[in-house]
Amino acid sequence: MMARYNVPNEVLKSKFRACLAGVVLGDCLGVPFEGIEKVVKRDLSDFLNALDQPDAKLAPLRYSDDTAMTRSIAESLVENQKVDENDIAQRFTDVYFKEPNRGYGEGVVQVFTKWRTSLDDLWNPAKEQYNGDGSYGNGGAMRVAPIALFCHNSHDLLVKTVTSVTKLTHTNPLAISGALFQSMAIQQALSLDPDEKLDEKIFLKNLREKIEAIEETIYDDHGFDLGKNWYYRNRINIIEKLLEECRLKNVSDEEVVSSLGHYVDALNSVPTALFCFLRSTQKIPHIQTNNALRRTIEYAISLGGDTDTIASMAAALVGSYYGEEVIPQYYLKHTEAGKELAHLGEKLYDLVAPDLPPK
Repeated sequence: MMARYNVPNEVLKSKFRACLAGVVLGDCLGVPFEGIEKVVKRDLSDFLNALDQPDAKLAPLRYSDDTAMTRSIAESLVENQKVDENDIAQRFTDVYFKEPNRGYGEGVVQVFTKWRTSLDDLWNPAKEQYNGDGSYGNGGAMRVAPIALFCHNSHDLLVKTVTSVTKLTHTNPLAISGALFQSMAIQQALSLDPDEKLDEKIFLKNLREKIEAIEETIYDDHGFDLGKNWYYRNRINIIEKLLEECRLKNVSDEEVVSSLGHYVDALNSVPTALFCFLRSTQKIPHIQTNNALRRTIEYAISLGGDTDTIASMAAALVGSYYGEEVIPQYYLKHTEAGKELAHLGEKLYDLVAPDLPPK
């Protein structure tokens, strides 16, 4: 097993900035293709090629609820220097009612509407949804990047914080596990040497061990039969199989989607984003670029479905692994609040950099 990489401060700062830049870039670039089952690759390539020109004069691409909620969490952490669920909930609500047309899901809007009346009952609006089962969507995972950065040095704190903040709007165990899955993947990517080839087998082995521990406890009180399906652990097995097949042949988009999904529920989108990241550390035949961020985003969008969220989560992982050198600055110029999100990443770094050694 590879020795742990002691990330130099400047490299870690670069990773923090690139993680949140990845969130907004994947989101903004994925929005125009959201909901399309089969994306026309030529159209996608032409769209991204237009953005690849440093002197292109294009209107900034708008971000969706993914970035809006990520930004709220990041700003809350920076301004409060701690996790304050009441403050996060208030920010979510204020931002939504100021700009409601960013693609928010019906369930989360219902939660915001109740919070607008009173935050005294902070947790129940989400608990009451879907006959008490809670939402199993990917809303917790899509906005979790700032928490992964804030808790980058502690697995236990990460699990506690991600669980709490996710439960503000998503209480189903599959949604919580999905947010933990994404945040733990980001945490792992932050700890790796960007100049060393990523060992996907070790990466997935470590993530499997962590998600197994979660799944052994989180589903106990919800009637989930773990004997039939280990949910996210099973998705890691599928990712391993697909990556192995990719070395031998050109795995079709249809095969990836049928195996991992591309939908709005967490189980069928969060592992897909991880696969896109890992798959894109190597060249992909139909994607003509040497830039890992562009390759990851293009591949994620090409799968169709919930393109903005999957591309956003995948690009957050790219940034967390490679750092800022993989992000063309003119990409940020073409996206709404791109530079602001990168700066928030740096502010989070400044907040937690003096942290204790890894636990």
